[in-house]
Amino acid sequence: MRTPEPRTPRWVKTFITAAVILVVAFAILHLTGGGMGSHTP
Repeated sequence: MRTPEPRTPRWVKTFITAAVILVVAFAILHLTGGGMGSHTP
């Protein structure tokens, strides 16, 4: 008798997706020199 695989709750997937998007957006802004905390005047 097989045990069912544990399913990830929807809110966990939503949270992880949002976190990944924020990290990617922050990395793009940082690499392009725009956005938050730019050191150039």
